[in-house]
Amino acid sequence: MTQRLKERGLSMEDVYHVCETGRLKRNPVWENGRWKYRLDGLDLESEETSVIVVVSNECDWVMAVTIF
Repeated sequence: MTQRLKERGLSMEDVYHVCETGRLKRNPVWENGRWKYRLDGLDLESEETSVIVVVSNECDWVMAVTIF
């Protein structure tokens, strides 16, 4: 994921920022036995950015799948 972030001019700090400050504008989706959420917000340069995250069944981990 790090290479794709660089290609898009983004960083892990942008991912964290959107996850901390973004909003859920859509309902989560149950996919492959896990909940998938889309968080929409601003990156550190105030550009509109979305992060897709997946939460484990046991809610013991969260994984960022993509950012755009």
